[in-house]
Amino acid sequence: MKRLSLAFALLLALSGAGRAQAANVLAPPQWSSDQVRAARPLAPSPALVFEVVHTIQHGKDPARVSHETVTLAESFTLVASETGDALHDRALCRELSWTAPAPTFTSTSCFALPAFRAYEIGNREYLAQGLAKIAPDSALGRMQPYWYESELGLQRRPGDPLTKSRSGETVEYRLDGAVVVRLSGSAATLSADEMQRVVRYLALNTQLHPQPRRELGDDASLPARLEITGRLGETPRLETLAIANVRREMAAYPLPPGLASHLAEDAAKDDTPMRRAVRQAILASQGRSALSRPTQPQLLAAIDGAVKAGRVTEGLLDFFYWSQLYGGRARTQGAGAATLATLRAEIAAIPKDPEASRLWEANNLAGDSKAPGDRQAAARFLATAHLDGLPFGTFRYITFANLVRNSGDTSKWDPAIFSAMPRPLTDGYWRHIAAYPWASNAYSDVGDVYLADYNVFDAWLAYDLGRSVDPDWALGVSNNTSQYEDQLRAALPAFF
Repeated sequence: MKRLSLAFALLLALSGAGRAQAANVLAPPQWSSDQVRAARPLAPSPALVFEVVHTIQHGKDPARVSHETVTLAESFTLVASETGDALHDRALCRELSWTAPAPTFTSTSCFALPAFRAYEIGNREYLAQGLAKIAPDSALGRMQPYWYESELGLQRRPGDPLTKSRSGETVEYRLDGAVVVRLSGSAATLSADEMQRVVRYLALNTQLHPQPRRELGDDASLPARLEITGRLGETPRLETLAIANVRREMAAYPLPPGLASHLAEDAAKDDTPMRRAVRQAILASQGRSALSRPTQPQLLAAIDGAVKAGRVTEGLLDFFYWSQLYGGRARTQGAGAATLATLRAEIAAIPKDPEASRLWEANNLAGDSKAPGDRQAAARFLATAHLDGLPFGTFRYITFANLVRNSGDTSKWDPAIFSAMPRPLTDGYWRHIAAYPWASNAYSDVGDVYLADYNVFDAWLAYDLGRSVDPDWALGVSNNTSQYEDQLRAALPAFF
């Protein structure tokens, strides 16, 4: 799995995390609210509740004011406002939102935004360093790291850039002499556990810098008012929170029953490759797909029959299908050695078949950026090969997209190659998934493409769907996603 190296190095440095045990998706995005509720405790639990007048003003624009009721339980954070309800479910690691009386709700992974923040903090630092060299007098060239650290809520290298002072019930934080954070008054005295819930709420919902957020967690007094100065480019941003009516209540899990997933509604809107694939993935995860998931004996028999009949390309495609669905299992189970030995004998015919050998070479080049070979020729073969009518023939779209991603600069390739294949590259992945929705590797690949483009929501949609469809996902590349999530959790605990 290819990750953005800057952010990945950041996470490892912050967490000291290595390989971790893969965790499952506890509530896939296609689940109804009834399924979500059935997966976790619903009984009322002790919660800290308060009212917030949340105001955000950019420059001279009219202020945006939201009246919120915040509920902080051990396993969830709820922010209810006039525009809808937003629920951070710690137990299931989901971000859920709904607006009554709409019959649907949205469900996204709780890892998506922390991942974006980790990537973006590295990008901001890289940009700032570059501008400081080439345009030191520009506003961006002079920008203090504080501003983007505050916006993103994390630091690449933990530190205390602000000077703190206290006068009575007012605490001020200054940057170069100017007050950028002011905490005033006392809305309530809280326990250490309650204050940590407040800190998590602030991390998820405000642009409070990590330094004052961290130091607030060490205090016992919940401020009655928070004023946070930030920047959007060169435009000043002022965020204020006025907190009142702090109380302790027993709060039940707030997601209403009877809501359908917004994902299914979106997938039914039109027939794009992505939505067609999502529809098939949902059906597959529910056991309602009209497409059949072949068993391992069926695929092994298909490979054997095709190769013996001289249909070597067809046998190779069946082999690819087997490797996607059962290859991981064969490598980890005792009977796998015999299976692999049989398959090695079967595919010995590949080098003797002109078409199959080209498909084999293209697949090897797609999977290894350092493998030698004519990558443009391999791409041209994939673009012109008549494989779609063969079993698993749409795998050529996956192979082509991965080949392009692993081949560096392809700008000088023949444009006709790209015009013959789905564009953007993500459409090729989804086209294959719509036809063969069972193997998680394809979902992982398309998720990586989205992640490289900073589209974290579609990335985790793909990751989550693949893991909900494929019972053997942990034996393939999707396992890397789960390990990466463990590293995110270890590196950025404030967001979880």
